[in-house]
Amino acid sequence: MNSPTSTAPDPFELLSSMRSPDIDRYLEPGDEPAADALLASILAGSVEPSGAGGPPRRRWPRRVVGGAVVLAVAGGGAVAASRLLAEPTDTASLSCYSDASAEPAIQVAMVIDPSVTPAQQCAPMWSDGTLGTSGAPELASCVTDTGITAVIPGTGDTCVDIGFDERAPTEPGSPNPAAAITNAISDTWSAEDRCIRDVDEAVAMLEQIIADAGADGWTVEVLQPPTDDMPCVGAGVNAQAKQIFTAAYPDGH
Repeated sequence: MNSPTSTAPDPFELLSSMRSPDIDRYLEPGDEPAADALLASILAGSVEPSGAGGPPRRRWPRRVVGGAVVLAVAGGGAVAASRLLAEPTDTASLSCYSDASAEPAIQVAMVIDPSVTPAQQCAPMWSDGTLGTSGAPELASCVTDTGITAVIPGTGDTCVDIGFDERAPTEPGSPNPAAAITNAISDTWSAEDRCIRDVDEAVAMLEQIIADAGADGWTVEVLQPPTDDMPCVGAGVNAQAKQIFTAAYPDGH
């Protein structure tokens, strides 16, 4: 049986399509706001064009930076032994690394599952053949130099050794609007399995997703209206800016 055909283009195809007809050269930063946002996503491995009509779905984490100083508290006062931990602003993004290196042999990107810790989410890949077959080693959650969450073999000190920061601990089950929004867009567009041509309809759907996620401060911005050549409205997520942006793509049906 044939797999359903995706109606969303590869991210690089989408980026290429964003060049305005009056630009007769490659896009440069500042030419197109939508392209700038998408390029940042691609470079971080993070945008998800949510017009897919079925599997395989591809999700990439978003580029973010953040940090927090955590002080150990004893006897009612903060002790001198403090540790710098990173707190990514894009809580939707996760990469599972095959080795303790800033450039691992295998890197698997996905949307964070807030019901478990990042290490717990990556652990099964060390048994199913994705990253290994003999079970997960000790795993550490880091924040990379581009700010995404990465789970690597080792400890918090290993994160520092390869130029990352150790990520602040996360409590499973904590609210995660960014992950909820990213997953909801993908699921909604996949369930539609059609070219959504009406921008107002797409915006209304996205605003409902934001409301359902209880995501305060999130907005929808139309960055690329549909055209005759690209009549379908898709969506990408910029978690750092708490923004969903629309982008046009060709009708694959």
